[in-house]
Amino acid sequence: MEKILTESGIVILKNLNDKYEKESIDDLEYIPIIKTIINSFIEYATSNELSPESITKLHKELTTYAENLYLNSWMKNAAEEGNEKDVKFEGMEYFKYIYKHEEYPD
Repeated sequence: MEKILTESGIVILKNLNDKYEKESIDDLEYIPIIKTIINSFIEYATSNELSPESITKLHKELTTYAENLYLNSWMKNAAEEGNEKDVKFEGMEYFKYIYKHEEYPD
């Protein structure tokens, strides 16, 4: 079941990311949707009594996948804005902040 949940989550997150890129969805709308999707998979896994280790692994895999999709989009849009390492770091911090707080950083 863990593999099916992971693969299903990846497909949903990929399709959402495609829509995000195509329709230029605002980050403050997009990232909380990602969080809702991931939390829904975790809730389902918990209710189906997957082991805590499997749930942690599922959460990590889906979150990492979503972060990487977002970061790839971020890098496309910020390709010429400075040092690549700094731009990547900024993009990841931005994603994590909105994911956690569901608002823009100050």
